[in-house]
Amino acid sequence: MLSLVPEIVSSVGQPRQVGSGVISVAGHVVDAITGLPFPEATITGAEASTTKIVSTRTDRDGRFVLEGLPQGSVEVVAFAADYETTVHRYELTSGRFVEGLVLQLTPSATVEGVLRGRDGNPVGGVEIEAVSTVGDVTCPPELVHS
Repeated sequence: MLSLVPEIVSSVGQPRQVGSGVISVAGHVVDAITGLPFPEATITGAEASTTKIVSTRTDRDGRFVLEGLPQGSVEVVAFAADYETTVHRYELTSGRFVEGLVLQLTPSATVEGVLRGRDGNPVGGVEIEAVSTVGDVTCPPELVHS
């Protein structure tokens, strides 16, 4: 479990030669719906038994490099406002540079409304379930409001 007061190390720049005991991870973040690069997403990497968290942000093309990750089982997390956080676990070996990771961020959503019966009156005591999915969703035009 991570400490509540972690050491944050910012990682910026291009991939470079990594020495013994240092692990770097590079990749890019895309919008899960559009497939477009996701600029300014925050990426963090940490190993569960340490308080060191490596952090960076994606560039305008959605690319990132995390440098100085610990060896072992590492969680790489991508997050941005109004998007679901995505977490991936990797087993990293000392002195390695891992590249080509693709992380997808899915937009989060809020559904609001009033369920009405055929008579137009609000209906109470009804359980409503929202199902998360990625892909095309068809919604009747009368339910779409700006």
